[in-house]
Amino acid sequence: MTTPQHETGPGEVDRLAAIGWRLLLDHATVAVVRSLGTAGVDAILLKGPVIARWLYDAPDDRRYVDIDLLVAASDLDATRRVLAGQAFVLVSAALPASGGPHAETWFRERDHVAVDLHRCLHGLEHLEGDAGFDLVWRDHERLDLGGDAPLAVPGVAVRTLHAVLHLQPKDDPGSRAWVDLERAVSRVDLATWRAAAELAAEVGVREEVGPLLRLVDGGAALADELGLPSVPSAQLLRHHRRHAPRLDRLVRRIRGGSPAEVRRAIRMTLAPPPSRVRLSYPIARRGGLGLAAAYLWRIARFPWLVLESVRHRRRGGSTPRLR
Repeated sequence: MTTPQHETGPGEVDRLAAIGWRLLLDHATVAVVRSLGTAGVDAILLKGPVIARWLYDAPDDRRYVDIDLLVAASDLDATRRVLAGQAFVLVSAALPASGGPHAETWFRERDHVAVDLHRCLHGLEHLEGDAGFDLVWRDHERLDLGGDAPLAVPGVAVRTLHAVLHLQPKDDPGSRAWVDLERAVSRVDLATWRAAAELAAEVGVREEVGPLLRLVDGGAALADELGLPSVPSAQLLRHHRRHAPRLDRLVRRIRGGSPAEVRRAIRMTLAPPPSRVRLSYPIARRGGLGLAAAYLWRIARFPWLVLESVRHRRRGGSTPRLR
C-alpha cells in the first residue's frame, strides 16, 4: 500500500520558503542580540516579529526581510564592531537627518541576513544623544524568540506611535507600513492610543501624528477622538522630503553634498557593490547569473524611477492627501 503524495504547488513552496526565512531571521536575531549583550550593549528589536505578533493573527501573516535593531547612540561604535565580527558589512550609510543619522544597513553574504541599525525611531531624528533609545527602553517589554532569554522590544505605546511615524511618502495604500497602521487603528484600544498621543507630545511630534493618521481608513475619526491636529507641521513636511523618491534624494545629495559625498552617491547609484545589490534584490543571491540579472534590472527600472518622481511632484511632494 502506497502513501498518498501531496502535491506542492508554487504557492505552497513560497509559503514554506517564507517560513524558513522567518526562522532563519529569528535565529540570527537571537544570535546578534546575544553577542551585543556580551559586549555590554542593550539592543531593542523594533519590528519584524514584534509587529507580526502584535497586529496579525499568525506570525507568517506579516513577512519581514531584515532585522531592525535600536541601540543607544553611545553604543553605535561597539555595535558596529560586533556586527563586523559576525561577518556583517556596512552597505548603506545612515540617512541624513536633522539631529543626526537615523539608521544604517549591514549585510552578511553567507546567509543574506541584513540588519538595519537604528539610533532612534522614524520621525524622532531630532532627539539628541541617547534620548531616542532611552525613550523606548524605559517602558520596554520582552518577546520570546526561542533563545536563551527573551528579547527587549518596545512597549505598546511606543509601538503604536512608531506605527504612525513609520508611514513614508513611498508607502501607498496596501503597502506594509500602510496596512500596519490600518491594523493599529482598528485593533489597538483607545487607552493605548491616548498614551501614544501623550508620548508624541512629550517628544515634540504631536502635530505629526494627526495628519498621518488621517491617511488611512478609520484614522480621521481616531485623530478627532484624540484631539490631534489635521494640518501637517513644517517638521513633518521636512521629514517626508528626506524620504522622497530615490531620484529626488539623489538630486538633493548632489546639490548639497561635498565632492566626496557626490562621488559616492553617483557610484552607489550607477555601480553599487555586489553586497548592496544582493541586499536589495533576492535574485542576486542565486549565483553569478542572478547577480547579473539584478544589475540589468536596476537599469531597466530607471524609467519607473522617473515616473515615481514625476508622480511625487504632481501630488505636491508629499504622501497622498498629506497637504
